[in-house]
Amino acid sequence: MRIRRNSGKIEDDLTYRCSIIDAKNSPENSVVDYLLWAVQRYILKGEERFFIALENKYNFIIDLYDDKASDNIYNSENQFRIEKIEKIK
Repeated sequence: MRIRRNSGKIEDDLTYRCSIIDAKNSPENSVVDYLLWAVQRYILKGEERFFIALENKYNFIIDLYDDKASDNIYNSENQFRIEKIEKIK
C-alpha cells in the first residue's frame, strides 16, 4: 500500500493477512492489539475514553468501508471522529 503525500489517496489495493502469534514471543503485538481495540470500542460502543487517551499514538487511520477515497484517511489534520464515518449496517 502506498499513500500519496499530497492527496492522501491510496494508490494500490490493500492486502490483508492475519496470523495468530503467541504474545510471549512477540509482546509488541499487544500494543497494536490495544490500539485497535480502542478504535473498535469507539466505533461499536461509542465509548471514546480509551481512543481519546491514545489518539496521539495513531499516525493515520484508514476507513476501509468508506467509498469516498479522499475522505477515508484520518490523520492529525483530519482527525478521526465517529460522527464522520458511515454507520455500520
